[in-house]
Amino acid sequence: MDDCLKILIVEDEFITADTLRDYLKALGHDVVAIVKNALDAIDILDEKKTDFAIIDINIQGQKNGIWVAKKIQEYYGLPFLFLTANSDKATVKEAVDTKPFGYLVKPFQKHDIYTAIELAIKNFNASQMHVNREVSPIAESGEHKIVYFKVNNSYEKIDIDDIMYIKSDLKHIDVFTKKRKFTLRMSLVEFIEPLAKNVFIRVHRSYVVNKNYIDRFDGSSIEIKESKIPLGGAYKDSFKQVFKLY
Repeated sequence: MDDCLKILIVEDEFITADTLRDYLKALGHDVVAIVKNALDAIDILDEKKTDFAIIDINIQGQKNGIWVAKKIQEYYGLPFLFLTANSDKATVKEAVDTKPFGYLVKPFQKHDIYTAIELAIKNFNASQMHVNREVSPIAESGEHKIVYFKVNNSYEKIDIDDIMYIKSDLKHIDVFTKKRKFTLRMSLVEFIEPLAKNVFIRVHRSYVVNKNYIDRFDGSSIEIKESKIPLGGAYKDSFKQVFKLY
């Protein structure tokens, strides 16, 4: 996996936490911290260096992993998944009610972690499609397609052809145009859905580029103006097909 996430592990079993950390590093992720209780998890989340959380439902202390998950949903807006073993029905029901983005069942293997994280990210992005509407529908204006981005309390007109690339950090997207950057509280999936698929290319979990602005590229990155954009392994084949590189 080429796409690195900064992951918080909330787990009070040393062996499980250690194994999980090793697997995550092998998959190309960074583990920002391993904590054993809910309050320590909040301290790490407050540092705002976390992209993703893996939370054991049953952890030491008065507050369990479900409490942590509710705080993440309420205050931090991050994707997370529950780490579960055999729990009583009441605990499972409470966990389900938080609507987690995925589950990882003990005992687990490296491929189980990969699948669980991919599914959680997909579910998180889908959930964001219904949160905030900061972009108008695409409209025709002569030979151009235009869209309006919400900026403060008004909307600013943007020519679709002026968008060079889009970057997502899970909580919002940054849209880079020829003149400036716009930050929108919506998912990458929602934003790119109506865009022309033969012009805007997904090159990484976090990036979509307008092929007309690509200055150069190699097997691992793409350059647009002064920006260097990673080319994720999962997207290399489709990227090559766009430029008929076989």
